[in-house]
Amino acid sequence: MAIKFLDAIDLTGLEIQNVLLQSSVGTPTSTLGGGQIVYDSQAGTIKYYDDVNTQWVELDGQGGVTGITAGAGLVASSSTGNVTIGPDYATAKNIILSATNLSGTPVPPEAHIIYSDSKSVVNYATVQDLPFTANTGTVTGVSGTAPIVSSGGTSPAISINDFTGANGSAAGKSGAVPAPAAADNVKYLKGDGTWATIPSGFAGFDISDGTNSFAVASGNGVTFASTAGTIIFNAATALTVDADLEEVSKAIAGAYTSANITIDKYGRVTAASTGGAGTMSSFKATGDTGVAQSIGDGDTLTIAGSTGIDTVASNTGNITVNLDLCELPAPKGDIDPASDTLVGCIGGTNTQVTIGDIKLDNFAKPSGSLDMNGQKIVDMADPTSAQDASTKNYVDTTFAGSGSLIYQGGYDASTAAPTGASIKKGFTYAVTKGGTGVPANFWNPALEIGDLIIANQDNPTSAADWTEINKNIDVATATVQGIANFPTAGGLSVTAGAVSIPNSGVKAATYGAADTVSQITVDDKGLVTGASDVSIAIGAGAIKNFCTEVVSCQTAREKTGTIGNATSWTIAHNFNSRNVMVQVYSNTSPFDNVEVKISRSSVNDVDISVAKNPGASALNYMIQKIG
Repeated sequence: MAIKFLDAIDLTGLEIQNVLLQSSVGTPTSTLGGGQIVYDSQAGTIKYYDDVNTQWVELDGQGGVTGITAGAGLVASSSTGNVTIGPDYATAKNIILSATNLSGTPVPPEAHIIYSDSKSVVNYATVQDLPFTANTGTVTGVSGTAPIVSSGGTSPAISINDFTGANGSAAGKSGAVPAPAAADNVKYLKGDGTWATIPSGFAGFDISDGTNSFAVASGNGVTFASTAGTIIFNAATALTVDADLEEVSKAIAGAYTSANITIDKYGRVTAASTGGAGTMSSFKATGDTGVAQSIGDGDTLTIAGSTGIDTVASNTGNITVNLDLCELPAPKGDIDPASDTLVGCIGGTNTQVTIGDIKLDNFAKPSGSLDMNGQKIVDMADPTSAQDASTKNYVDTTFAGSGSLIYQGGYDASTAAPTGASIKKGFTYAVTKGGTGVPANFWNPALEIGDLIIANQDNPTSAADWTEINKNIDVATATVQGIANFPTAGGLSVTAGAVSIPNSGVKAATYGAADTVSQITVDDKGLVTGASDVSIAIGAGAIKNFCTEVVSCQTAREKTGTIGNATSWTIAHNFNSRNVMVQVYSNTSPFDNVEVKISRSSVNDVDISVAKNPGASALNYMIQKIG
């Protein structure tokens, strides 16, 4: 009967030589699933079971497709086996880029395009059916150019900015002209954006030659005809003057005079004021210093600010002067509290005060920590309440001599002990060098490095005035750990604080074996002075119950049991060794051995596993410790 293997066989790349496939007369019923392979001796072919399509596939030796390669515009899931071919959408050889490149050539309206509709169905249509070729679509945005304004988007709101008039310093903005009110039809739009009444203008005048005259009404004209050397008055509205204006002017020079108007021989008219309002063509502007400047008609007078002073012009014709102290430069040196001053509203009056005269208690209580920038507060009184700041004098006089430990640093015990009125109760020193002090034996016993000395009183004068804290531990007792003394008379050796036992001369080794017994020599102090192995030479018959005891011992080194209804089991043998032998055999007749996977996962466990469930209680195992 064939040997059962209940787990996969890994030949690590080696050949199976001289092997035959399972022979079957015809096609058997598959009991193993996909991948089972047989030789059909009736058909003379090899067959394997396809678990996906639940059928046997015959290898007829005819050959077939061995590889598939996707062409341009296509992609293949693999080159062999189950291959899926589909359009290439993502690479540089996709279905679009693989077509003929007609870039720069107009696309004819009857050309076809492919597209996917909302139901993911691929269709085709002509270019002339596209929305933008059919003159349909939606406005996606409208922008405006001043004074036209657009809110944008597909449904923009279009508006025109309001007209903004100019002032003396700012230009206006174009826009919709402000609508005139009723009866404003006789007004005109001023540059500042307001409607104004046209001021009264020229209503007419009279022309006279000293004898005859006529009136020229507003809207009428005067005609100067070309009759040499003569002036012709038309009693209607016309005045005729010859072409030589200078001659005419000479003729009428002085002929027309009045209290208000004079005409010279060149025809220049001079009008004299009758006491009404006049005009000013210029004025002068000056300051605290500098040369006065003339401001003429059309000039702009600028009121400029300076460091600490800002000016703002508004369209109401006002100039506002503002104080800007942030523009003032920083002091070039340290502030002198004796001479430097601050300007402000002090006591309800605009005045200045010397910085040195401003007291800290004039300021509000601080709301945060005060940063002294590494400086000291000097000449301060000692505190009188719990929340007052402490002075050095207060700390020194309060803690010095109070009994509190005040560390003073290191002390060289080979020098004089700290004494005198400056030494206060609680002063503490760490010994940095051992010694008995000066005078000799001031410290008895001598101080050692690491000891602490603490003054018991002010002005100590002797060792009795100090508390000495030794770093050493007290002498050990039967119940207290401490300093111990190791006598060397018994053979101990003490070197640099390390205690050791001398060699006894016995070789360091493990004595005794399965066939020997250890023979030990011990002295009166319990030290081993000799050791050797002596062979055991005792017959089994000379040992009482030898075989029974041997069987009992061997049984303790064995473990058996039954397993099944799973694919893996962990058997705890607790032999504390991986040197165990494991065998597994069938629990049904003919009880032959089976091959399983065995792993010694720990010194106390063995893992048994199979690739397929063998059934309930199908296997027996035997585990035996070796060695």
